[in-house]
Parts: sequence; structure tokens; C-alpha cells
Amino acid sequence: MLRATGRVRSSGHCVVRVLPVPSGPLGPSASAVHAAFARFGLGGEVFGAELPFVAFDAPADADFGAIQRVLADGESQGWWHFEVGCGTDRWWRSERS
Repeated sequence: MLRATGRVRSSGHCVVRVLPVPSGPLGPSASAVHAAFARFGLGGEVFGAELPFVAFDAPADADFGAIQRVLADGESQGWWHFEVGCGTDRWWRSERS
């Protein structure tokens, strides 16, 4: 069994997980979540159709402030819930700026 014991170097990438609210405007649609973030060119994957939990990879050069605004706006409008799985210092400094 292999185990990670440290980081070689930081990539600067951040991971954000988004779960659409089934009764919200987007319904349980992972593709609608992807569409909301398409302009940022984020890579991502979906847990599955029964649990449309979307994990996005935001590269180091992404517009973190704009992504955070979309996340916050969608949550306040009842579209989704989200969490930051891995945020860099730059992510936290650009919080909704």
C-alpha cells in the first residue's frame, strides 16, 4: 500500500464540490451545474446520476474571484450547495473580490 507523506510542490489548483438542490431551479442536474461554470473552462467530474455531486478542478490561473461569485450567487438563489475541498492562499485571498 502506498501513502502520501507530503507534497512535492503546490500546483496552485483548487477543488470545489457543488451539489445541485433537487427542488431548486436547476433540479438535480449535474449538466446544468457544468453549464453554469462553462465560461471558466474548469475540468470536473460527477459522482453519479443518483447523487449529482460535481467536483471541479480550478487551475492556478483561473479567475477565482469570479468563480466564487458564481458559487455564492447560485447558493443564495437556491441552485446548489458548495464546499471548497482544497483552496490555495490565492483562492482565500480572492474570496468574492
